[in-house]
Amino acid sequence: MATAFSVEYSELKLAYKRAKEDRPNRCFVEYPYLIDWAEIDLTQWLKDLQERLAGWYQPHSSRLCWIPKANSLLRPGNIIHLKDEVVYNLIVSRLYKRIWTALREYQGDPDAAYILAEPEEQN
Repeated sequence: MATAFSVEYSELKLAYKRAKEDRPNRCFVEYPYLIDWAEIDLTQWLKDLQERLAGWYQPHSSRLCWIPKANSLLRPGNIIHLKDEVVYNLIVSRLYKRIWTALREYQGDPDAAYILAEPEEQN
């Protein structure tokens, strides 16, 4: 589904930084030189994305991949386009304080998969 929303350049730059920091340890697949290509002119790359978001942004199709696990099991994963990953980081960043507030009582629980940093600690 296509949608439009207003985005500050600084928000996009931070979302890009977070997407880049996920590489290579939090990605199922890493395309060689993808980040290098985007950073040839990162300012323009982000401004193009900002313009697309101001219009009608249509996410790209994702690709299914199978990730090996222990005992010969496979975990399904999806490979998403770098621009969609940046937009995802942007949306999570905007919603983070609400997410953290909703999950606050579970932080520190040994059964919680991930412990979230308090919103003030986010940068």
